[in-house]
Amino acid sequence: MKKPRKRPGHRRTSCLICLLLLAGICVLLFTLAIIRITSDTTPPVITFPSAKITYTPDEDVSALLADVTATDDRDGDVTESIRVRSISISDEGGKAIVTYVAKDQANNVGLEKRVVKVKADKKTPKDADSLEAEG
Repeated sequence: MKKPRKRPGHRRTSCLICLLLLAGICVLLFTLAIIRITSDTTPPVITFPSAKITYTPDEDVSALLADVTATDDRDGDVTESIRVRSISISDEGGKAIVTYVAKDQANNVGLEKRVVKVKADKKTPKDADSLEAEG
């Protein structure tokens, strides 16, 4: 019986294909590792001054933003991105919870809350009626 004849170069081609596949897998794994290392998933940190503030409901929210800062571990100072998300005045009055948000370049959003005093209106409904009666 004749032995089957092997094609010349067949073994070399198989080794080359295996090496190319192995190299492709290595490049893919390296790329995924770089993406994971360089991706920014940490939100900015919002900090408040130690001084207590008072919020007046009729005023602009700019007073609530005074001296509030935001810092990101990659982008640095992102204070300009800070916004007041909400103001929840308590039913008892006298205080409110202000929610702040800040965003970095990777669109990570940091959120922080603080309690502030609420300045009561000088005119109560009773005072307003008495002013109308006087006028």
